[in-house]
This record gives sequence, C-alpha cells and structure tokens, in this order.
Amino acid sequence: MPIWGLRMIRLLAILTLMPMAAQAGAWEEFQARCLTPYESMFPPIFDGLEEIGADADSSTYLLPGGARMVINLVPDGGFSACYVNDPSGQSEQAFDQWIDEAVTTRRYVQMDANIWHSFEWIEPVLAVSKRHENGAVILQIMETDLES
Repeated sequence: MPIWGLRMIRLLAILTLMPMAAQAGAWEEFQARCLTPYESMFPPIFDGLEEIGADADSSTYLLPGGARMVINLVPDGGFSACYVNDPSGQSEQAFDQWIDEAVTTRRYVQMDANIWHSFEWIEPVLAVSKRHENGAVILQIMETDLES
C-alpha cells in the first residue's frame, strides 16, 4: 500500500477518536489530540476547541474539564510541540501506564527522569515528557531535531 494510503488510514483512525475526546479527561485529550497525531506524522488536532491565547510561537486552547492544550511551533530543541496542562493531575496515572508499556515494547526509551524518546521507528525522533508545575501535570510530545 502506498505511504499516502497508510497515512489516510491513520487519519481516519484519529478522526474516529475525536468524539470520545470531547467527553474525555486530560490523558485522553492528550492522547487523541497530541500523541496519536504526532506518532502518525500529523499536526495536533484542535478542531472544536476554544482558542484562549496566542502569540507568534504558540496557541492555547481550553479543553473540557479545565485543562489546556498548547501548540508550540518553535520549542527549544525541536520543530513543534503539543502539550496538555492538567490542573487536576488525574492524567498522570494513565500516562505512567502508557509509557511503561511503550518502554517495555521498546517504542520509547528513557532519556532522563521524565523524558522518553521514540526508538528507531520514526524520524525525526519524538520526545515525550511529563513534568509537574504548580500542582498541575504537564504531558508533552515534541518533534525533535534529532534523527534515529
């Protein structure tokens, strides 16, 4: 199957997840709007979200439940990034389960305490991270300027 055919199948799969994301928590929003598109070589999905801030480098959107999604077009060390700021912190357990499985299956390798890189299945390398800031959990995926 041509590469464009595979990309169309991936896009259709992403779009079928969108109705679920409308009623989902911060982890599901991150997974549907940031993680899955980046892993499929598509831009983040912000359709249906209210833009609550923008500047030359980034746009911020309000997610259901009070979380925010930020798309950064010029992050340090990369080409673009998408992150979800979850003030409830409820996304952390689901992320930890996902990243444990991703490391076990060698899709990602741990680079630092809370940073993981995709492992030889996509270029450029994707960096996934988790951090805590002012009581919130921030989940991010970034398209880096690194090659496998």
